[in-house]
Amino acid sequence: MQIQEDNIDLLTEIGFTKTQAKLYLALIRIGKTNIKSLSKHVDTPRQEIYRALSELQEKGFVERILVNPLEYEATPLKETLERVLNIKAEEYNRTLDKTKQIQIQFSKEDNIEIEKENYSIKIIEGKDTIVNKYRFAHLKVVRSVCVCSTFQRWIQIGREINETIQKVSDRGIEYRLVVEKPNGDFCLPQEFSGLKLNENFQIKFYKGILEINAAIFDDKFASFSFYPSKSIAESPVVWTNHPSILVCFREYFEKLWRSAEKI
Repeated sequence: MQIQEDNIDLLTEIGFTKTQAKLYLALIRIGKTNIKSLSKHVDTPRQEIYRALSELQEKGFVERILVNPLEYEATPLKETLERVLNIKAEEYNRTLDKTKQIQIQFSKEDNIEIEKENYSIKIIEGKDTIVNKYRFAHLKVVRSVCVCSTFQRWIQIGREINETIQKVSDRGIEYRLVVEKPNGDFCLPQEFSGLKLNENFQIKFYKGILEINAAIFDDKFASFSFYPSKSIAESPVVWTNHPSILVCFREYFEKLWRSAEKI
């Protein structure tokens, strides 16, 4: 009985209902038979058996034999499984086509939104949400990334998306980073060693106190930490594509870059 239950579970996982699975396996086991005989092998109401057999027959998993009384016979298991695979493949292809249509439609709508130039200022909260937002922004960038940050904050976010930053630099994206120089002796974490060797990644230290943690991507959108001195989990991030803010930050960053020193 346990083996039978396991087989029922397997068939339900590939698309059978539980009743369909029970009937199909019963027919496989006992061979062609009529409803009366079949009902003795499965604990299922007669009306439900008729309905499930009709569904199985429609799918090509069961054949009806025109004798009196009517008999039913399961198609061979190999043939049935091949049919299931074909059905799943057809469903996948239909889903893929619909997905492509949706992508095309949303792409058109995105272009319309770009043309409209809808500017926004958003608040992003929660460590995981913030980290994922930064990771996605890095992956979308096509020209440049400019970042200014306190040392501790940069270490935090850098560790979370280090591999993503590395991929961005490897793609030839200009990546410039100004970090507040920490007091006393310090050592960059080992995971940043690969970035230091990448010619597209440049880092400078600022000797003063930075009052902002911010990043600007392709001069199209930027982020600002709401509470610069706090950790990622404690500080929401302001996210905007407003041109006035982008221009102000870009000018501020370039001023920092000129006055900062290379490591």
